[in-house]
Amino acid sequence: KKLNDGEVAMYDDSGNLLHFKNGGVIDFKAPATMNQTAQTINVSGTVAVNVNTKSAAVSTDSLTVKAKTASIDADTTTVKAKTATVDAQTTTVNGKVNLAGGGQPVARLGDTVEVDPNTHKGTITAGSTEVTAG
Repeated sequence: KKLNDGEVAMYDDSGNLLHFKNGGVIDFKAPATMNQTAQTINVSGTVAVNVNTKSAAVSTDSLTVKAKTASIDADTTTVKAKTATVDAQTTTVNGKVNLAGGGQPVARLGDTVEVDPNTHKGTITAGSTEVTAG
């Protein structure tokens, strides 16, 4: 393959490529799998680190994400844990909230509740349409 002046590349018959390009760019290409193994692997990008793939998996004993801002933008997001804790000064939830699988409307301050004078049990008659609890 044609290289520009100052560029270096290594190819093999399997289609693997290591290409040192002008402008400080290095391309690694493997047609099947690329493995990296070490006690510690550091990936740093002074502007960005981008991962583009159909599927990604992380398997580890411990995972920490430190960021000024973190977002998950997905059609569906699942958090599965024995215990999940949200520790925030303010928590905002937009949209419908189903507690314990949803069910009956949750009463808000000022909602109508009928109380049986004998059992003192209440029935919410005008609860939230956005927050339900099972």
